[in-house]
Amino acid sequence: MEFHSVRRTFHPNHLGEEKQQMLELNRRLETYLSR
Repeated sequence: MEFHSVRRTFHPNHLGEEKQQMLELNRRLETYLSR
């Protein structure tokens, strides 16, 4: 459910932007798992 909404907000108009979003997602996942 959550991942679906996240995927829908992905607008890869710039490659750098997409990479930035991926990095942010990774960071969020790490903090969520280490909680």
